[in-house]
Amino acid sequence: MEQFPALNLEGEVELFGRISLLENRMIDGLPPQLSQGEYENLVKNFLRESISLSDYARTLKRELFEILVLELKGDLVEKLSYLLINEPTERYLEIMGHNPPYKEKYITKECLEFVDDFLSRLLF
Repeated sequence: MEQFPALNLEGEVELFGRISLLENRMIDGLPPQLSQGEYENLVKNFLRESISLSDYARTLKRELFEILVLELKGDLVEKLSYLLINEPTERYLEIMGHNPPYKEKYITKECLEFVDDFLSRLLF
């Protein structure tokens, strides 16, 4: 519903600002959508489809939580990448040896896969 955003403009501004910051970090796979602005549009559609004020508030709260999780995941990926690059291990050397130029991108991808795998085992 169109009137719901007017009731919680601060929450939406915070959410969409945080989505933009996450996208600007340019971590492949965070958010999982591929194109710039795609995740924001998806969230806007979720909010627009709210059928009541309580549904809108619940959706906004859920999306704020999800962006927090994605931000924390991004922090973990960046820290893990930094550790791998600054203290080369066998796995780092293996990744660097098997990938073409722009190897840092592959390190980040490998770190995200590691974090996702760890979280999936932890949560399920």
